[in-house]
Amino acid sequence: MPPRLRSILLSGLAIALVGVATVSLFGFLARWIWFADLITPYRLQIAIGAAALCAASLLTRHRLIITASLAVLVLTLAPIITRSVSVSVPALPGPESAVRPVSVVMSNVLYVSKDYDTVLAMVDREDPDIFAVVEAADHWQSALSVLDTRYPYSYDIPGRSAFGISLYAKAPFTAKILTLDDPEVPLLRAEFAEFVLFVAHPVPPVHARWSEKNRLYIDALANQVRDAQKPVIVTGDLNSTLWSHSLTPLVEAKMQRPAGSGFAHTWPADNPLMAIQIDHVLTRDIPAARFKVLPSVGSDHFPIRADIDLSPQP
Repeated sequence: MPPRLRSILLSGLAIALVGVATVSLFGFLARWIWFADLITPYRLQIAIGAAALCAASLLTRHRLIITASLAVLVLTLAPIITRSVSVSVPALPGPESAVRPVSVVMSNVLYVSKDYDTVLAMVDREDPDIFAVVEAADHWQSALSVLDTRYPYSYDIPGRSAFGISLYAKAPFTAKILTLDDPEVPLLRAEFAEFVLFVAHPVPPVHARWSEKNRLYIDALANQVRDAQKPVIVTGDLNSTLWSHSLTPLVEAKMQRPAGSGFAHTWPADNPLMAIQIDHVLTRDIPAARFKVLPSVGSDHFPIRADIDLSPQP
């Protein structure tokens, strides 16, 4: 490699490594700086960028650049590994073939969308035991009321526009609306015979006030999880990824994630480069569960499905 080209490459790599390290380090300040938590959902993309820089640095055979690139790669991977690989939010095994799991489908239908038939066709195809809907504006609740023939038990939280919630189930449940700090942003608690289900949709943390509301909502949800006397299933659009700081209360509440969850693409549906998973199924005191993302229903979110084993744990 010509000396001038090598010098340019080394300078470019050094600048890029400083940039990636700065962005990654800034994400660690999310506990104190609200907009730092807008970086944490994209830690996987940052880590991929760091891996590419690490590969490029090997071409230079420059010991200091290679060492620095490896250090930056470890820095970017650490929070991902902490949440997704370690015991912080352990992945459950998939249910055994002999078990008939309870199936849960959750869809953020996008409150301004009117793709009713696409959503209804998805429900017909998946035939879940439980179907949870967020961004269930009143017109969505009206359109989905035809599901009452399939699901004899249902509950709507109307009048909330983008924060409406609907729940349809084949088994009976007792529903309770938890309004937390804002009655316009509810949390639905549904108690079934064997478990408690929470359908959640906090506001996105896009500015300081909403970041605080998001934090308070998830903290209150975690307290509800701790107080539950039965196994717990949490589903919804949490506007947080597995490694977002805002998800910390649920991590501390000992939640687990189904097999296949954590690295999935649920939003935005039309931009795979920015792909993150903010639509979740998390559980507590559940022995096995499997997660998958379903095809688009015309929303900016993909619907998700989890098959959950409710067999008593030994």
